[in-house]
Amino acid sequence: FELLHTAARNQADEQRKAIEQLSHTDLLTGISNRWWYNEQLKNQNSQPEYRRRYAVFLIDIDQFKEINDTYGHLYGDEVLVTVAGVIKQTLQGSGIVCRWGGDEFLSQSRAASNEETLAMAERIRTSVSGTAFTAPDGTPLSVTVSIGAVYVPNPQDVYSTELFSVADQALYAAKNSGRNRVEFRTTRCAAKES
Repeated sequence: FELLHTAARNQADEQRKAIEQLSHTDLLTGISNRWWYNEQLKNQNSQPEYRRRYAVFLIDIDQFKEINDTYGHLYGDEVLVTVAGVIKQTLQGSGIVCRWGGDEFLSQSRAASNEETLAMAERIRTSVSGTAFTAPDGTPLSVTVSIGAVYVPNPQDVYSTELFSVADQALYAAKNSGRNRVEFRTTRCAAKES
């Protein structure tokens, strides 16, 4: 009876871990999802290691609707998976990456300055634009991203709603300025420090 009870408990633990993993992973791309990121954000202010300066990047695939409309949603899914992998590899474990929704990704990485934030965003942008994509008909395809970048020097002074509003404004500015570019903004506390 004791052996059966232990085996059942171990199986239940494994199932719980698998469900937990699924709940914070985007099933298509394999990276974290928005829900998981929001949970991490709730815990940040209570943990000293997260009170360090950081950068947030809101990343959107340019003309993604055209890719879906021209080549189909299955190919669009391939593009999403590839772009997610490129972003993750470019950051090389220095930050977190999640699928924010649709063709948008969010990344948060440690950064020490405005300049470092811009350099990281440019690395992401050029890594994606430098990746070779081939359409289903064999045609080489150019895929680019627009990025709204925000540097956060004082995390404890920033509300997530302000941060995402600023990142969103920067992203829209990048898209409205021709796409395949980075637009940089600061939070109020970052502007005070500059």
